[in-house]
Amino acid sequence: LLRLARGDEAPALSLSAEDLREVVREAVAAARAFADRAPEITVEVPEMPVRVRVDRQMLVPAIDVLLDNAVKYAGEAPITVSLRAEGDQAVIRVADRGPGIAPEHLPHIFERFYRVETSRTTRGSGLGLAIAKQIVAQHGGTIAAESAPGQGATFTITLPRPEDAPRPSIEAEPAPSSRT
Repeated sequence: LLRLARGDEAPALSLSAEDLREVVREAVAAARAFADRAPEITVEVPEMPVRVRVDRQMLVPAIDVLLDNAVKYAGEAPITVSLRAEGDQAVIRVADRGPGIAPEHLPHIFERFYRVETSRTTRGSGLGLAIAKQIVAQHGGTIAAESAPGQGATFTITLPRPEDAPRPSIEAEPAPSSRT
């Protein structure tokens, strides 16, 4: 509650250049360490660094929220955490193969205190996703969810990358030499 209240006051972020691969790995390690049970969590990150300017101490908890929800609701189903650099954005996805979220609930899951009826038997206050959304927004990013009942859920965090961030290079194949 305190983090959410402070977020309304738009606290100053302590931004630094970070490689999101390390931020993602840190969040996954914490999820594995604190989970009551250890579902399979696959981490997919590129070989090249994905640099962004973030407040690491704020962003890791936002990813933690998504992982905590995936662990809680997916049960023993595998979870995949992926990171990609897509143009001038960094994209983090947390996907599970759990029971999914009904379409009527999707527009509300980032609202404070919103809980899906069937989740009321699960621990939580309905604040995690609202806090994650607020943290991501403070970084100039967005967070979204896609789901369907019985098909799991995918949460996507999109963050801006600095203009000077290295871009993946695509090597053109050399043209075949022709002899005449």
